[in-house]
Amino acid sequence: MKDDPKRARSIGIAASVALKHFGMEKIMLCDHSNFRLKLAEELGFAVCNPAAEDFAARAAAYFGTAPSLSGPTADIDCWLDTAGAESILNDFLRLGKIESRFVSVAVNNEPRTIDLLHTTYAQQSMIGSGGYMPEDVQEIMSCGKWDLERIITHEFPLVE
Repeated sequence: MKDDPKRARSIGIAASVALKHFGMEKIMLCDHSNFRLKLAEELGFAVCNPAAEDFAARAAAYFGTAPSLSGPTADIDCWLDTAGAESILNDFLRLGKIESRFVSVAVNNEPRTIDLLHTTYAQQSMIGSGGYMPEDVQEIMSCGKWDLERIITHEFPLVE
């Protein structure tokens, strides 16, 4: 099914809400859909459309800078991939600071190539995360801080 830019793709937005709820101060959502970026911005997140602006410059301006093996880069502690696009891992490998981590919750249907020597010298880590704790979801939904119904763009009968 072709991506509909007006589909919320709630995994990235919901993950960002969870990160913010549990204490992460600075979060930037990146997407090629201005519709989804507007939803994220309305929830109070910084946003970047890498198809329309320079991600590296935008991220450095928002997060500040930190050292990487190739020079100053954005001071991003954790890169969270919820889309599975090859470019996200490539950007992490190219732009990730020393001691940063890459977390994938996306379904990556293709094998990826990584430079283990680079990640070793940069002291970077990569992990997968395939789930969530129901009590965490309940806490976020019941706290009253987040208007998450706005990310629901379609409803379908169970048979669909």
